[in-house]
Amino acid sequence: MSRLSLLDANKNLLAGPPYQSGSGAIRPIVVNEAAVGWVSLRKQRNLTHPLDVAFLKRQTRAFYVIGCVILLLAFVGSILIARHLASPIKQLLAGTRALRSLKFDARIPIRRSDELGQLAKEFDEMAQNLRRYEELRRQWLSDISHELRTPLSILRGEIEAVQDGVRTLNEKTLESLHAEVLYIHRLVEDLHLLSITESGALHYEKRPMDLLPVLERTVDSFRERLAARNIGVVLEARGEEPFRFQGDENRMAQVFSNILHNSERYTESPGTLWISYERREDTLFIEFQDSGPGVPDASLNRIFDRLYRVDPARSRKTGGSGLGLAISQRIVEAHGGTIAARKAAMGGLGIEIRLPLETD
Repeated sequence: MSRLSLLDANKNLLAGPPYQSGSGAIRPIVVNEAAVGWVSLRKQRNLTHPLDVAFLKRQTRAFYVIGCVILLLAFVGSILIARHLASPIKQLLAGTRALRSLKFDARIPIRRSDELGQLAKEFDEMAQNLRRYEELRRQWLSDISHELRTPLSILRGEIEAVQDGVRTLNEKTLESLHAEVLYIHRLVEDLHLLSITESGALHYEKRPMDLLPVLERTVDSFRERLAARNIGVVLEARGEEPFRFQGDENRMAQVFSNILHNSERYTESPGTLWISYERREDTLFIEFQDSGPGVPDASLNRIFDRLYRVDPARSRKTGGSGLGLAISQRIVEAHGGTIAARKAAMGGLGIEIRLPLETD
């Protein structure tokens, strides 16, 4: 059936199938800029030509096949992506359960550069830190028990000797017992101070101050004791300006006292303790150096550890509990400074303190 219709200027049918408005496209026939007629092309409702029908069938089958293939690929891809994401998540869950069971050797074997790989890397670093903290905790408990066991054993032995009549309870015995009690008391006090310092509960009365007089007074209080051990003290100033500092005077005096105590105990006689201080821009450098004996390189980074002693036998002959430098480090850091150990030029131990000064 023909789909083309010819209409006059008033859209009356001249030839072809009847025309209905909206049934197809219509275009005017223009002569001398005036519409003298119209041509209409009806819409084709159904394909009738065999070639058109065959083409449509082929296209329909092709669309169905392509759609099924896409759905299959999407299904397979979703499974692969799910496995790709689920596998590391399961490994992270397994590692978390291991850490919860205090198995700090747990590691996640994920080697990838995306966010899950970064998460696995952070997990491994966390597990490693937890393992190190657990080792430090066990070492801490072992060291405390060791430090307390010796004086308690001495106390028990001497008291039982007096009870059994083997030793007479005289002034010398009481002095020995008193010395052990004082040692335990100092150890417990240092442990308590270190505990509240590490927890951030230690109270600081910070105010503007000149740090130099505090250092000089602390050094002067040790001069006689150091001289009694034939250890000379040299205090060298590099710059005369006041060192204005925002800090706690008593706590900073405690830092200097702990370092001087350490030098008093371990510097061989005769020896020298050299102390210098200077300002570099807005930082105060204070350095303590003794004449020896020195500290092994492997121990330089550990002398600020709690209860650490260079002597592997942890001898008590020189006194001290191995907590003074650890407490000093916490106090210095609470004042925004740093403290570090190194080899001294004189062959002994060098300790350098850096503190921020107030700006004018």
